[in-house]
Amino acid sequence: MEYQKKLDEMAKELLESGLNQKISRREALSNLAKVAGAAALSFVAGGLIGYLFAPRKEKVITRTKTSYSTRTITRTVTQTLTSTKTVTFTETRTVTQTTTISELERRLKGVIQEESKAKDKAGDLEYAVELASRLGFEGRLATNASLKAIGEYAVAVREEQLPEEVEALELLTQGTQDKTYGDKLVDFSPIVFHSVDGKDILLTMDKPRNTWMLARHMKALEEKGYELLKHPEAFEGLNAQVIADAWSIFDAKYGIGYLEKEYNRVVKPS
Repeated sequence: MEYQKKLDEMAKELLESGLNQKISRREALSNLAKVAGAAALSFVAGGLIGYLFAPRKEKVITRTKTSYSTRTITRTVTQTLTSTKTVTFTETRTVTQTTTISELERRLKGVIQEESKAKDKAGDLEYAVELASRLGFEGRLATNASLKAIGEYAVAVREEQLPEEVEALELLTQGTQDKTYGDKLVDFSPIVFHSVDGKDILLTMDKPRNTWMLARHMKALEEKGYELLKHPEAFEGLNAQVIADAWSIFDAKYGIGYLEKEYNRVVKPS
């Protein structure tokens, strides 16, 4: 046992000597065999072989590297503030022309006063104002032509006993509201036929009757599809047609009315 112990110490010494001299493990074993011999080497092989092939001790050095990095972020913020204030002053002037009951009465009174066929002037005026109100002229501007048509129509109904047809009168007043041709539509003023010998002929006409006939005629044309209100330039010709028809039927001394009387027939506008 003592012998074995010496061999172990000697083998360890030889091996460490080789390691310290930085020789290979194979070379260290070769040196051990030379000193102790092959027989002695086999006794220590079991316990020494693990030591011989164990990894060499290495010195581990751990270095800590600290790195500092500075990052600068520059942010530029541009803010534009725009403020616009607009002040608008709007001045609106509204001028509204309306016709009140008193205004209708005053203007219609002038029409009734000038009409020779208006016998009951107060009653005719009251009825004319009523017609104007029913047609919506209370509160809106009525042309002179429209009030003339209403006034003459009222006399025709009350004094000449012609039937009231409000729809026909309404159509007529829609035409008389035209500022260009409205006056010509209801112009039943006397017509003068001049003669070379100075003997002029004055044709007067029944304005209430002609006004009523004009309203009836316009209504009949509308029912047949003629849109007269879209063609106000035809108003003057329509007026002339009513004048001619009324004179030849009722006013001509030997006209249609005269012939009808021969057969005991009476011709009426209606």
